[in-house]
Amino acid sequence: MELSRLTKVQLREAWPHEASDFTSWLAEEENLQLLSDEIGIDTWHEQISRQVGKSTPVGGLFMPVPTAQVDSEAANNWLIEQLSKHPSSRGSVLVGPKSDRQMIAGYLENSQMVGFKPYHVFSEQKPTFQAPISSFIPEWVWQLADEYVATITLHMVKDRALADEDNQRDW
Repeated sequence: MELSRLTKVQLREAWPHEASDFTSWLAEEENLQLLSDEIGIDTWHEQISRQVGKSTPVGGLFMPVPTAQVDSEAANNWLIEQLSKHPSSRGSVLVGPKSDRQMIAGYLENSQMVGFKPYHVFSEQKPTFQAPISSFIPEWVWQLADEYVATITLHMVKDRALADEDNQRDW
């Protein structure tokens, strides 16, 4: 196994186009792990501060990157660790059909965890971009959202999004 350290580069030189270059690179579990070892909420705050100056936000809403290969438990634990250093920030727990309800409810006991982040890549139905919402958000997630007064950050990826009749029925 070859190990190496990340070095700072001009992002647009390494990944000229975000969707076709960076996103496909990020989808590789080993790259995601390398990146998470080097950056976190501190990096976000530093970059935002450069952009907005005196209007720097004191916190943000964060969620793990949802990829088909992600270890959701590790990603959620990493997020909680990051949030513990930033009391003004909040997070959404990564959740899918294979998630353990009790474990997810346990995450919501942390006052900084305020919602859920499901994503179509967790659906067993292929292609996932046409998967019904119910195939990647278990019913119990809606129930926990109600019980904990939590948000659900939902990206509707079907071709017609809100206009899709299945999407309208599913939520």
